[in-house]
Amino acid sequence: MSAPVLAGRAERLSLPDGSVDAAVATFVLCSVTDQRAALAELFRVLRPGGRYVFAEHVAARPGTWLRRGQNACAFCTGLFSGSCRPNRESLAAIERAGFDVVELHKYVLPGPFGAGTTHIAGAALRPAS
Repeated sequence: MSAPVLAGRAERLSLPDGSVDAAVATFVLCSVTDQRAALAELFRVLRPGGRYVFAEHVAARPGTWLRRGQNACAFCTGLFSGSCRPNRESLAAIERAGFDVVELHKYVLPGPFGAGTTHIAGAALRPAS
């Protein structure tokens, strides 16, 4: 199997409506300027029933020390890691965009000083109708 590699912005994909069977995006939603626009574009180019496979940093549970740390460090992480903001509610954004999440794994990767980073990985479908 081969597929072309396209350069561009997630918020403005140069593909026709419904022209993509599947898309894989890793650590995109933590970095894009506009999550809503990026997900709307992905939704637009996926065919009905198309699959979106993702892995993302996500915000820790509200009220936890990890969430407070994410919020406090969001500016710095954006500067040093390609505009990554790991305190975003990316799962909620995926669902708000109209995708049906069909597989979801939540996990924490160990980090410095005993702090972990919260992640999700999974798959979502553009509804068939």
